Amino acid sequence: MNNLPNALGDVPAFTTSSREDEDNAKKSVVGAYGEIYGIPEQPPADSADADSDLSELVTVQRRLLRAVESLAIYYRLGERHLRERDSAVVAGRVDVNAPGMKPWRDARRFFTRYSHFDRQNGSKPKAVDLPSDDQALAHLENVEAILLARMRPFFDSLGEIDDLLAIANAAEEEGAGDD
Repeated sequence: MNNLPNALGDVPAFTTSSREDEDNAKKSVVGAYGEIYGIPEQPPADSADADSDLSELVTVQRRLLRAVESLAIYYRLGERHLRERDSAVVAGRVDVNAPGMKPWRDARRFFTRYSHFDRQNGSKPKAVDLPSDDQALAHLENVEAILLARMRPFFDSLGEIDDLLAIANAAEEEGAGDD
């Protein structure tokens, strides 16, 4: 479902996104953490009262802090891109507030919840109670209705092209018999 806007390819100025930036940010956090792993925590220069919120502060290397900040930024961008991708499918344009977004988002969340268990729960998937057939069918019907609304003009034009081809082929066959 997430790659559907790319497959439709009919939304002008739609920026296809990849997870590359977010993945690189994750690697940066891991790398920065790896550099400081094992170094004992150092309290800030101004020791705070034990009852103060400041007592939880520790010194963090700037590289690690920047890497975490970058990851948070790319995560937020990823969330925004997902909303934009949804709107590209439903509305045919990038408009995260387009009407009709809720059924698509609900369906995407529903199907995502029951796929990629290894990504959701680590390397050892947990047992999950699967949805009823009626629940799955309701979400499939929403997806079908949305795609039908978006794709109907394409399929209608195919019918018109078939009609034109039939006329052209009939005329060509009639002309071939004249020789």
